[in-house]
Amino acid sequence: MEFWLERGVDSFRIDAVTFFFETHYENGTFPDEDSYVDKPTDAANWQAGNHDNSRPATHIGEKRVDMMTMIVHAMPGASVTYNGDEIGMTDMDTDSDNYRDPERMPMQWDTSENAGFSTGNSTWLPINPNYKYLNVQTQRGVARSTLNIY
Repeated sequence: MEFWLERGVDSFRIDAVTFFFETHYENGTFPDEDSYVDKPTDAANWQAGNHDNSRPATHIGEKRVDMMTMIVHAMPGASVTYNGDEIGMTDMDTDSDNYRDPERMPMQWDTSENAGFSTGNSTWLPINPNYKYLNVQTQRGVARSTLNIY
């Protein structure tokens, strides 16, 4: 970590911790080093969820997700929200070997077919069955909904 701090990096994404220790070439460069970057950004980037990890509502629990949202948004820098986390979407419960990313699914807009995401017969990614009660339309106007935390 000292290596990065000496180069002016002042913050790290939580999911970047595994990359703190890298190998480098004998000339001091790194395999993924971009030569056009001459100065690191001075703004932090905070996120609780993303497309590669379990959604916060699933990972830390639906009753704690609003607290995590407030913490992430109170941190200095930029907060980033993954599609659906603003309503507390959860990972899809799947037993299928054909679907490996339970956190990737269309935004749940309302209770209509395909969760209001598409008027087509189907969507490329599956729709979580909980869209009937966990959607934007249902949370609008509810004072303490996850959507209104934003």
